Amino acid sequence: MLRTRTTATRAGLALTLAGLAATALTAAPATSYAAVPAAGTSPAAAGDVADSIWRDTLPPGRWPHLGTYSFSRAGRHTGALSGSCVPAIPAGTARVTARYAPPEDSAGRAAQTVVELGTRAAARDAARAIATAVPKCPRGKDTRVFAMKTGASTSWLWSTITVEPGEEEGWFGYIGVGYQGTRLTVTYYGHGGQDSNFPVGTFEKLTRYATARLG
Repeated sequence: MLRTRTTATRAGLALTLAGLAATALTAAPATSYAAVPAAGTSPAAAGDVADSIWRDTLPPGRWPHLGTYSFSRAGRHTGALSGSCVPAIPAGTARVTARYAPPEDSAGRAAQTVVELGTRAAARDAARAIATAVPKCPRGKDTRVFAMKTGASTSWLWSTITVEPGEEEGWFGYIGVGYQGTRLTVTYYGHGGQDSNFPVGTFEKLTRYATARLG
């Protein structure tokens, strides 16, 4: 079985091997989460929480480099990140998404969403719901999802590969999910090309580090 844990994954070969045993999957119904601020929460207090969440996001230098270029911060917003096979991310009581920009003309993208859920149980349940939904995402026959192991019970990781028929180049994505305390993190890293060439353990370490920063 092909795994994106290896140091190099060929796009055309990945689709060919995965297609031999792939079956269509349907998406599980999206789980909804109430985003109800605590009673008496003021706008200033909400802003303090958002700033705290912002500090939990990854420093730009922690994202893997593609060749010689590295990412830089590109702002923040209160929505959720988007990416192939990333399900809905709850708003919680506060949510911040950090955007990261690669140098001009590069083919990569990175983003992280951190959510304050209010209780540890809510953060755990939200993380588990996302972890259940990722491998069941609605996708065309040209996209495959592969589970990867983080070595931690509070985080999950997958790689995705999308290659159109007849093409030698495709899109590679890495989705990381984790929770700690009352917070949830979702990371997405994607890039185009013929292969995805990173040292073994790169994204496992990234997901564990993003989870450890929470709170």
